[in-house]
Amino acid sequence: MSSSKPMLPFLAELLTATAASYVLSQALKAYTNQKPFLETFDIPAFTDFILFNLFKVPVSTAWNTLLDDIFDEKKPAKKLKEKDEKNETKLQSTPKINWKVVVYKLVLNQTFYSMFINASIIAFMSFRRRSREGTMSWDAVYSDLERGFIPLYKDALKLWPIVNLVAFACFDTLPRMRFLTAVNLVWSIYLILMVT
Repeated sequence: MSSSKPMLPFLAELLTATAASYVLSQALKAYTNQKPFLETFDIPAFTDFILFNLFKVPVSTAWNTLLDDIFDEKKPAKKLKEKDEKNETKLQSTPKINWKVVVYKLVLNQTFYSMFINASIIAFMSFRRRSREGTMSWDAVYSDLERGFIPLYKDALKLWPIVNLVAFACFDTLPRMRFLTAVNLVWSIYLILMVT
């Protein structure tokens, strides 16, 4: 992950999946409200969603990389000796899950990171929406943050702890980000339908 060249296509992949979640949510909203898609599709809200995710996707990737760098989650475990073709014995290593590290990552992710991202999206979307409506004030954004943070955090706790437990236990950083993005596609559809 140190080279920026392979990272750009990866980030583009994650951003594309994120944009798809908005389009899918608006298609679902149009279908349930029995309205044409283009009448339901809110271009300024879509732009805001993409702008926020231009911030969120690299931050999420950096956060997951940092957790891996700090905790070095998988240590090789000794496996049964096998004989190779020359009848020499050698040890095979297989990744062993360090549950203590997985729990540390999970706790940090569900507290610091989750709170930060949830507060960020509420504040950013409120700021952008209120700026467009001409009702922008920092007190109004703070009020939206106070009103929306706890319900969003509670909803997130219904899904993300188990998703992150699986992600931290089973995947390295880049596959984990793909897995989380796939789950986030469904989560984003839920959020967008609840907010819009």
